[in-house]
Amino acid sequence: MHKTFKLAVFVFIILFPAISFGQYNNSFFQDIFFYRQPNARAEAMGKAYASIDGDISTMFFNPAGTASIKGLELNAYFSSPYYLMPQIKFNYFGLAYHFNKYLTIGLSRNQVNYGTMLLRTNENPEGIGVSGIVAHSIYTLNVASQPIKDLFVGINTNYMVYNVISENPKTLFFDFGVIKKLPLNQNRNFQQSINIAANICNLNNSKMTFENADKTAEITKYSYDLPVITRYAANYQLIYKNHLLNDTLNILEFLAQAEYDDLLNSDYMTSYHFGAELKMVEILSLRAGYYHRKIDDYGNPSYQKDNISSFTYGFGFQLPLYKLIKFPLNINFDYTSQPELTNSKITSDSGDYNSYTFRLNWRF
Repeated sequence: MHKTFKLAVFVFIILFPAISFGQYNNSFFQDIFFYRQPNARAEAMGKAYASIDGDISTMFFNPAGTASIKGLELNAYFSSPYYLMPQIKFNYFGLAYHFNKYLTIGLSRNQVNYGTMLLRTNENPEGIGVSGIVAHSIYTLNVASQPIKDLFVGINTNYMVYNVISENPKTLFFDFGVIKKLPLNQNRNFQQSINIAANICNLNNSKMTFENADKTAEITKYSYDLPVITRYAANYQLIYKNHLLNDTLNILEFLAQAEYDDLLNSDYMTSYHFGAELKMVEILSLRAGYYHRKIDDYGNPSYQKDNISSFTYGFGFQLPLYKLIKFPLNINFDYTSQPELTNSKITSDSGDYNSYTFRLNWRF
């Protein structure tokens, strides 16, 4: 039974990219799917997180990652500005509870809020139009499990809403992911492991359908494909304990990760990600990374880039009260400040944006 399940999972991951999908419009929904990752730790480590487990925000990157959280977790992420538009806000809120090794359930909302905008309408000859909030929002129900020791699987049911002042098109899409943890040589002072992971986002190839505001137009409805994203990732983790110095906290923790992302319905947005983290005495974390993404130059190579890449960096603080004073709470704060890269060759980058993540974990 166990061998059959493992075989089915990995055959699915290997063969699924052979299935063909409709073409994704590369200029649509980039903000919420690609350019901001809803986790400051992920942003700092090369904008990748698909092989990480034990953090509720992993449900955005790989729904299997929540299977190993402990107790109840709350998560909040904030980021701004967006290029030269400080009114645009990115935020992510998550809640997950680990019932047992076979069941973790999580809920989250990932949103890009563009603020209040003015929509001019044909019905108003003066062109005053109507105003309202414009936002992309993805509401996610995550279910994850550890059916076999050190094998995590998960699925997301995502409900996406696009608030566009006068209309609110909606769609439903699903994600599936798997993480296999491979413990290496273990002893009293050293613990090592490798995670191998894969996931697919929007496996049902969902679309977003809009109605044309001009009711006299020949085309009254039009649709955009959502990206179908596959992620293949791995990481190496090392934990060093020294029971002579401290019998409670880990002295050092090191993590190195690599990830390859590919779109099944586009020739663009393929990307490579690398990142590392050094955590000292389970309190201070220093992070760095690099990513490279292929983008569309729209047939104008003299003016538009065909790729973007950048080094990333950040830090985090952790307060493990459950170890220090035996109070069942772990508090995390992560921060990064990154350059806002432009796709244009003739304009300079638009300064930096800041990202913050707050995470509380009650370890019942």
